Amino acid sequence: MLCGLALGSVAGQDIERKQDLNDLSLEQLLKVKVTSASLHEQNVKDAPASVTVITSEEIEKFGYRTLAEALAYVPGIFMSSDHTNSHIGVRGFALPGDYASRAIVMINGHNIADNIFDESVWTESDFPLDMNLVDRIEVVRGASSALYGSNGMLATINVITKRPEDMSKASVEIETGSLGERKISTATSVNLGKGAKLIFSASAFNDIGERELNIADLSTPMSAIDMDGDKGYHAFADLTWGHWEILALTGDRVKTQPVSWAPTIFNDRGTRVEDSRGFLEISYTREFSSDRTLTWKTSYDEYRFRGIYRFSSDDGVIDNRERDYGDWLGSKLSYRVPDFFGGHITFGTEARIDLRALQNVFDVHPDTTQILQVDQPDRFIGVFAQQEWSMGRHWELNLGLRYDWSQLKPNDVSGRAAAIYKPTSTTDVKFLYGRGFRNPSNFEMFFANGFGQIANPYLMPETTDTYEVDVDHEFTKRLRAGASVYRYRIDDLIQQTYDPDAMQQYRNVNQVRASGVSLQLDALLAHSLRIESSLDLQRTSLAGGGTLANSPRQVGKFRLSLPFWRNRLNFGAGVQALGDRQSYDGDHLSWMVVPEIVVSTKPLPSGLQITGGIKNLSNSYYEYAVGLANGVDRMPGTGRTYYVTLGWNSPQPREDSKSPSRTEK
Repeated sequence: MLCGLALGSVAGQDIERKQDLNDLSLEQLLKVKVTSASLHEQNVKDAPASVTVITSEEIEKFGYRTLAEALAYVPGIFMSSDHTNSHIGVRGFALPGDYASRAIVMINGHNIADNIFDESVWTESDFPLDMNLVDRIEVVRGASSALYGSNGMLATINVITKRPEDMSKASVEIETGSLGERKISTATSVNLGKGAKLIFSASAFNDIGERELNIADLSTPMSAIDMDGDKGYHAFADLTWGHWEILALTGDRVKTQPVSWAPTIFNDRGTRVEDSRGFLEISYTREFSSDRTLTWKTSYDEYRFRGIYRFSSDDGVIDNRERDYGDWLGSKLSYRVPDFFGGHITFGTEARIDLRALQNVFDVHPDTTQILQVDQPDRFIGVFAQQEWSMGRHWELNLGLRYDWSQLKPNDVSGRAAAIYKPTSTTDVKFLYGRGFRNPSNFEMFFANGFGQIANPYLMPETTDTYEVDVDHEFTKRLRAGASVYRYRIDDLIQQTYDPDAMQQYRNVNQVRASGVSLQLDALLAHSLRIESSLDLQRTSLAGGGTLANSPRQVGKFRLSLPFWRNRLNFGAGVQALGDRQSYDGDHLSWMVVPEIVVSTKPLPSGLQITGGIKNLSNSYYEYAVGLANGVDRMPGTGRTYYVTLGWNSPQPREDSKSPSRTEK
C-alpha cells in the first residue's frame, strides 16, 4: 500500500478482479482509479491529494473484519479505543473524548456522520457495513472542505461497495474467536432482468469482549469484569438499473461500557449505549460524453442513540436515560464539463435540511425527572466549483472553492490548490494546499445534563490550513518509494474544558501547529513476496506551549504477504508501532508495538474460504489515551486474541456483457 497502490480498473488494460494482487507490477497498481479526490474517476498518481487505496483483495488477504483494522495500516493513520468507540487519528491529531469529527467517513460518497454529534467513530462493529461487501476504501489525507464542506479538515475516507457483477449469487460467512465473537452474515446478488440488479446482505453479531480490563486510572484501581461486550446487526441493499441506483443501509449496535462518559456505578452491566444508523439514497449518473458527467443524489438519513446510565446516590440507584434522535434530508448535484482552455470544470451544490435533532435526557428512577429536551434542527447549503488543467506534458493544476451557509452556525469559505509535476514517467511531485473547517456539533453547542456538562451556543468553527509536498518515485517495476512533508495549522480548536466545579464545556481554546514527514516503501520480491512499510515522524504543539494529547511522534507500519500452494493460500504478517504520547492529564504513555499474523485462502473449488489470524501476537501491554469520566484518561488495549472466519461462495454469475464498475459508470 503506497500512495494508493491497489488493484482495480487499470487504464488501457483489462485486469480481471480474480487476478492475484501479487501478479501485478507496482506500475500497474498506481493506475488504479479513484473518485474521492475530485468527484470523478482518475488515476491515483493524477489525484490532487495524498491518496491510499485499500482493495477488496487486501481485505480478504489480511482478514480485515472491521474498518478500523483496515485503516490501521494506512500511512499517517492511527487508531485508538476507549472500549466504547474506536477513534481515527490523522498525522498526530486524535483528541481524547472527541468524536473523530475532523475526518469524513463516507459509504459510496454518502457521509455517515450524524446531525447531533457529527461523529465518525463508527469503525468497529458499529460501522453499518460488512467488510465482505467492500470493493475498496479510498483514504484522502488533507483538507477536503472545498468539496465536502464541514468536517473535511484532516482526511476523507470513502468506503466503496462491490457491484452486483462482482458478487457471488449467494454467500454465507461465519466468524468466531477468543473474545467470544459470534457473527453470521449472508449476501446474495440477483439479476432482475432488463438491466436491473440487486445486492442484499444481512448479518448479526454478538461478542463478550475482554473478560477483564484493569482500569489503573481510577482513584482505587479496579478491574472491569465482563463489561466489554456488544451485539447488533447490519443490513444492506443496492439496486442498480441503467443510470439509476437505490442504496439502503441500516445497522444497530448495543454496547456495554467498561467506563462511561459519566461517573456511573463501576461493574454495573446496566450501563450501556445503543447506536443505530441508516439511510436511503437515490442517485442518477449520466455521461453525456466522455468528458461531460452529471451526478445527482438525494437521501433520507436517520440516527438513534439510546443510553442507560446507572448512578449511585444516597437514595439508591439513579436510572438516567439519554435519547438522541436525528432525521434529515439531503441532496447533492454536480456537473463536470470541459472549459474553453483545454481543461475541465466541476460545478456543484449540496443541501441538507434537519427534520429533527433532538437531545433528550431524563431520569426514570427513583423519580421521573426531565433534565434536558432540546431540538435545534439546522439547514445547510453549499456551492462549489473545481477547475482542472493539464499544462503540457509535465504539469497539472487543480483549483477548488466552496461557500457554505448554515442557519445556526457561521458561514465559511474553503479552498484548495494542487500542482502536480511529472518530470519523468517514473516520478511524480505534488504541491498541495487546502483550507478546511468544522462547524461545532449540536452536542457541543446545546447539550447540558445538569450535572456534568454545560452548553455553549456561542462556539465558533475550527479552521485548518494544510501544506504538503509529496514525492513518489518508481526505481524499478518491483520497487517504489514515496515521501511527504506536511505542515498543518488549526485555529479555534474546539476542546473539552473543565471549570472549578469540574463541569465540562466545549470551548474554542487554542491553536495547534503540526509538522511531519512520511516515508513509504513498497517492494515486490522473489516468489511474489510483497513488503510494505511506512514511517511518520511528526510533532504537534499548542500555541501557548505544550503538546497535544494523544499525539504520537512516531507512527510505524510494516506488512508482508507471501502466497504459496499455487497462490491458493496466503501468509500475512504485520506490526504497528505508536511512539510516546501523553494523556489529557499529561501522563506519559509508552510505546505501543503490536504484531499480528494471518493465514487466508482464496475460494477453494468447493466454494469454501477460510481465514484465521492472531492479533497482538506478543501479548504486549499498551494503553490508549481516552477522555472518560471519573478522571479516566487511559484505557488498556486488547491482549493476544485469535479469530477464525469460514465462508462459502456460490459460483460467480456469468454476464453476457459486463456492467460498468462503480468508477467506470
